[in-house]
Amino acid sequence: MGATLARTPFAVPNFHDRLLPALLDEMLFSPVFDVRMYAAMLLSGTPYRQPLAAALASELAISAASGPTEEALTVIEALRIVGTSEQRPMIERLTTATGLPSVIALAATQTIGHIGGRSSDHYWRQAIEHHTYRWRQSRSNTHATCAARIFGSVV
Repeated sequence: MGATLARTPFAVPNFHDRLLPALLDEMLFSPVFDVRMYAAMLLSGTPYRQPLAAALASELAISAASGPTEEALTVIEALRIVGTSEQRPMIERLTTATGLPSVIALAATQTIGHIGGRSSDHYWRQAIEHHTYRWRQSRSNTHATCAARIFGSVV
């Protein structure tokens, strides 16, 4: 939260936003999906959106590689709504990254169709080829689902 406030260009001295911590807590830690989603939607309509998305991306860079998987999933889920075109390349990379838990690729492929910005045709071809090739090798449900989600986001 401190990182979000620090990146807010319109910060007012001695102003304490009491709603922001509550919404952040609900967006990241509520056990109810709808509560997390609605909190993210509320935050996406505020001037906090861009600094919050940047702070979440910084956190994701750490947690996706070595942190708890559940934390990374929650951040990916939040970026689906508050993420901007600046965070899209990170989600693109996670859709085809190797060596990460499969749930990360599943969450990233769910998010890619919703996050702000646009992906190049090259990305879409590469992502579909990546998962269809891996599916042909392993017949993994993960790769089949990822390919279907990516293909569904293109059309």
